[in-house]
Amino acid sequence: MKLHVRSFALGALIVGLAAAGVALLRGARESGVASPAPSGREAAPPRATNAPADAPDASAPRGRADAGAARRTPRELGLALLVAKSRLEQVQAIAALTDDGTPEAMQILLDAFVSTDDGVLLALLEEALLKSPSDMSPSFMAAFQGSSDPKKLERLANLLRHAVANRPELSDLVVAFLIRALDDADAARNGAAAAALQLLGRGAVDQLAARLRDARCSPETAGALAEILSKLPEQYEGVVRDKVTEGFESTRDVLRDPNASDADKDAARKKTGSIAWIASSRSPVEHDALAPILADQLGRTTDPGQAGTLAWGLGELRGLSDTGRTQTASVLLDALSRQNDGDVRLIMSRSLVQLAQSGVAASNEALRNKLSSAEAAETDPKVKAQLQAMLAKLDAAGGKGK
Repeated sequence: MKLHVRSFALGALIVGLAAAGVALLRGARESGVASPAPSGREAAPPRATNAPADAPDASAPRGRADAGAARRTPRELGLALLVAKSRLEQVQAIAALTDDGTPEAMQILLDAFVSTDDGVLLALLEEALLKSPSDMSPSFMAAFQGSSDPKKLERLANLLRHAVANRPELSDLVVAFLIRALDDADAARNGAAAAALQLLGRGAVDQLAARLRDARCSPETAGALAEILSKLPEQYEGVVRDKVTEGFESTRDVLRDPNASDADKDAARKKTGSIAWIASSRSPVEHDALAPILADQLGRTTDPGQAGTLAWGLGELRGLSDTGRTQTASVLLDALSRQNDGDVRLIMSRSLVQLAQSGVAASNEALRNKLSSAEAAETDPKVKAQLQAMLAKLDAAGGKGK
């Protein structure tokens, strides 16, 4: 039985050696080289021939002969990949195309990548494309735009991201392309683009924020941009705060513009919600730094709709410490006297009460003095009642602490 048990690899090796022997024998016959002499007789030395200059040296090591075979054209190598009957043949063809490294060879690899449904082959081709010595970003973009397969879209977005890593000068071009893809109706395409933009990190932030500020940016795209910015690592917290502030200011400019259409103003209010959501979705350790920004914007707006959204955003900052609440309440009180719109002042006073209920430090004498002054100067009965309610909350909390 043992004689009949052989591994597949051994069988393949035997077949390969036999085929190689046949090929060598045929080559020898065609070149006029004599057949081996009968047993017991010494074979005559072969006659010298004028071999072509580029013919592989038969006495050279096997690696050099293989190198000669690898000098096939990219088209020939592409055909070899196409007709490969085993994984080994696929790997050999891919390796040869990768070694060739020309734009034509890399395009053949990309075409194979786009056309195959073989998961293993996809991974092999992706690895090869990552090694491209030439700029393949235009081809990657075209393939991304033309694909509808979610897995391929993810891999193509990954290829674009690595293209930026290898060639930083491509960053603006690739980021702009991926941001445009966020407007695509195909959920798989804009999802793959969003994931790549998030992984690009700081290199994508400026363009993401600029697109968010753009008046032509739809509320849906604004939501996608907000989600990306909200998930950036904590190391970018300072950058995120700056972009949140810029975003609020851009929406406020639209709401103050007498020439802006009702549709533009409605979009600006929705965009305010997206930006407030960025702040509320950041790590709780960042909330103390973000809350004063929202409080300041609440004091600056003249649009009750935007004010309501900003107040909602403040209420969603669950990570506020007592110190953060007190600082935020102080910002609101400073802005209250400058706010001329009665409806906005009422919203601000409600936010103050909410902060007091959540744990504003009752022992902060400076804050209580500001609140007393604001209550005494307030002429709107509704706002005055809200400020009185906050004073009562602080007094009650202070009494419990005695």
